[in-house]
Amino acid sequence: YRWIICASHLRADTSNFESGMSQAQATSGTFKAVISQNLSQIGQQMSQTGKKILSSLGNIITTASEWSAQVEQQKFVYNNLDGTVQKAIENNKNMASSLGMTKQQYMNNTTATADFLSRTGMSSQAIADQSSKLTTLTADMAAFADVPVDVAASDFRSALMGNFEVMDKYGVSLSVATIEQGSYAKEIGKSWNNMTQAEKAQATLNAMLEQGSSISGLAKQESGGFTMQLQLMKQRLMETAA
Repeated sequence: YRWIICASHLRADTSNFESGMSQAQATSGTFKAVISQNLSQIGQQMSQTGKKILSSLGNIITTASEWSAQVEQQKFVYNNLDGTVQKAIENNKNMASSLGMTKQQYMNNTTATADFLSRTGMSSQAIADQSSKLTTLTADMAAFADVPVDVAASDFRSALMGNFEVMDKYGVSLSVATIEQGSYAKEIGKSWNNMTQAEKAQATLNAMLEQGSSISGLAKQESGGFTMQLQLMKQRLMETAA
């Protein structure tokens, strides 16, 4: 009788054990499934984060590479400019910060403009004499249109090549007619078609300087403002990254 009772208890305990094990396995399976799902989600999130990090690093490397190439190009072009022009550019370098640009930005843009003007046949002395005016004008243009100074300088050189419409957003209306009405064209007594390339460049410069007088000093006035300081900070960070 005792044996029957013990056997009955044993079967009950065994049944409870098997039931407990079954529940434990089920719980373990659920736990594994949850952990597996969560790990998968974490893995996906880490993968996306990794892609963003690699993308950011890629952008920095690309920017650094482009900037380094630009700096090297500037040095090469600068070294091939006439000594008179080089001296003028170097003497005016300290005006960069007051116009909301880094010194390297100033060197890049001023060198590029001087090189273009020299290719038109304009004399080195004329380029040197106008160097600071041209730098100030492009900075004022950038402040007026709320664009980076590099963009303004690029548009400025584009206008010198005859793409007059790019100056519209800077409040400067350029055309053959307005250039012919400018002081320089009247001084030499020539129409546009009779001017040399150097004279056309000088006439265009004079017209831009005359029309740009209404925004003269804007860059210095706004150099401490939020927008220009933010652009300057971005430029410095980019140069530091490079």
